[in-house]
Amino acid sequence: YEKGTASPSAKDLVFEVKARPGGPLDTPHLAASTPSFSEPAAVRNAASPPPSSLQESKTTTPTSGEARRKATVLFGSNAGASEQMANEIARFVAAHGEFSVNVATLDEAATTNIAATDVLLVATSTYNGMPPDNAKAFLPSLSVSEKIKKGSLEGVSFAVFGLGNSQWHTTYMQYPREVDLALQEAGATRLVDMGAADMDGTTVEDSFEAWLSSLGTALGASSTEGVAAALEAESARLEEEASKLQVVDEVPKGRILFETAADALAGANEIIDKLLAKGVDASDEVIKELAKDRIHPLRVHQAPRELCTPGCGRSVSHVTLQLTTKTDQEPAYRAGDHLEILPCNSSDLVSMALDALGIAPEAPVAWHLGRGTRRQARGAHQAFATKPVLEPLYIKARDVMGFFPDLAAPPSKKCVAKIAEHASGCPKAIAELAALSKDAERFSATMADVSLAELLARYRGRVQLDLGLFVALAKPMAPRFYSISSSPSSPSDDVLTLTVARVSYVTKTGRVHRGLASSLLGDAQPGEGNILGAVRRMTSGFCVPEDASAPLLLVGPGTGLAPMMAFLHERRARRASGETLGKAVLFFGCRSDDDYLYKDELAGMLKDGTLTSLHVALSRTSGVQKVYVQDLIAANAKEVWSLMRDPSCRVFVCGDARSMAPSVRRAFIDAAHSAGGMSVSSAESFVGSMTYIEDVWAG
Repeated sequence: YEKGTASPSAKDLVFEVKARPGGPLDTPHLAASTPSFSEPAAVRNAASPPPSSLQESKTTTPTSGEARRKATVLFGSNAGASEQMANEIARFVAAHGEFSVNVATLDEAATTNIAATDVLLVATSTYNGMPPDNAKAFLPSLSVSEKIKKGSLEGVSFAVFGLGNSQWHTTYMQYPREVDLALQEAGATRLVDMGAADMDGTTVEDSFEAWLSSLGTALGASSTEGVAAALEAESARLEEEASKLQVVDEVPKGRILFETAADALAGANEIIDKLLAKGVDASDEVIKELAKDRIHPLRVHQAPRELCTPGCGRSVSHVTLQLTTKTDQEPAYRAGDHLEILPCNSSDLVSMALDALGIAPEAPVAWHLGRGTRRQARGAHQAFATKPVLEPLYIKARDVMGFFPDLAAPPSKKCVAKIAEHASGCPKAIAELAALSKDAERFSATMADVSLAELLARYRGRVQLDLGLFVALAKPMAPRFYSISSSPSSPSDDVLTLTVARVSYVTKTGRVHRGLASSLLGDAQPGEGNILGAVRRMTSGFCVPEDASAPLLLVGPGTGLAPMMAFLHERRARRASGETLGKAVLFFGCRSDDDYLYKDELAGMLKDGTLTSLHVALSRTSGVQKVYVQDLIAANAKEVWSLMRDPSCRVFVCGDARSMAPSVRRAFIDAAHSAGGMSVSSAESFVGSMTYIEDVWAG
């Protein structure tokens, strides 16, 4: 449906799409790949009204005549982990057979009447204490909605599961806790205590499974029924995921076998664009899912430039890329945005895994990119049934193994157990894998630094798995995010730069591990178009203030300098256009002069007035005491306070979350105390009231 409209929607309308002769889909390169609808979802009019409640929306259809309780699973997710958990929760609940289940984002729930559901379950992450991008409207809707106010959720049972990283110790689990408290204050009844998984640890799976078990008990299932429901839910998920990738003997006549993953992605995007523009209504659920948060091939604009002194033990590349697809955003990116990169497994890992499974690298694979969606929970025996919606694209097995599973990541105990459960082949080898997954101490001792590809190689010829099932069992390839270090004002908004630290080390198994994304970017050659990614706009306010006169305090040690360089390039462009700039003070940190990133560029910015002052902390210079950025903030407290006291001052911090970020915040508090004459508690409150924005990561 489309928000804010009032036309009726067409229900259960089925139609067949064919290319009109001479029309936009009637082109040679798309003729073989134009999707048809073999079993379409209901297509709705773009002007249909929003449902009055979630359970009346596009997914909930009880399968029996008996009255069924309604369960709604909501998620807030940027990187996909919480969405994946929400899907698992939905499958788990649906497998009990007593519920009709709907899955939606927290923002989608903000415009509906969640009081009409019986059970409300939430899985959400948090980012520096802020809600995910698709969960920003939910809490405001609870406080301002006429429908949802204090006491209005009486009769609704709820439970919340949060994902976070304890390295962000000041904001750990902040948003999940806020959601949990808000639902309680609205009158809902808590089923179980809020669950929490620390992404900085190794117990995420265990924490989630323990919470699910408690949830099953609270919902009225015995422990036996709960285990059965979980097994049924997992089986349904694997069946759905495995069906999306199928090795075939040959490509059907008239269809295209794409030569590269970039070609396949470009083909898929073109199909989706054509359907949205001409062939299929934009409200069609599957097409909307496919069109959401797409990535695109990126072209290497210039050869990467090394920023560190050769032989110093560190390598940081200045990478220049060109966007190949225009977006609705103007400009295409902003200083402070991220570039999402989908990395590729190294060729040796791909060869190792394919050889172990006995699959030829050039074997054609049918990729059902439109099969199954997160909105198909149906209840017992029909939970998340797969639905072939679009005709498949055909890609090569090496590209599937390159981009779909993370072959470099060590497999979890659960993954090894599932391989043992679903594999065929040598009974002794399968029993050995099963035993390994059940022995936590032995698993920890023998599987440290063993990649999934290496595990497969150990059992080459003795354990067989279909490609689709293997990908479903493996940890999916996760995107990497890099701060853009350029400004759209220079040279143009379709060219951007990244500052990429290469990762390389020898594992305990003797394998040289090279960071998948950093190696891909650092080795890129001009003209190549095999890098897949997309600009992701920051919603935390980590961007150059519109008021160019606002004072800036910038802290960016190491590659945390990247977004600060973007800010400075933007300031330089504004200054050239005649705007008056406020003061900008940068605190940068590195080990020594050998890894002093952008030294010449920063000197030039200091000279032309883009930078007011520059403070560089060297932590590994021979014969000199270690100095970090927080030490320089303390040493320059008077200068720092002179900017901090201005109500329009902005503080931006980028880098390590574990020690740097909290130490820097403490240094700013100390500056307000020592140079500003405030008490410690007043200084803490003052810094807390500032526009103080972090873009930090787990180190």
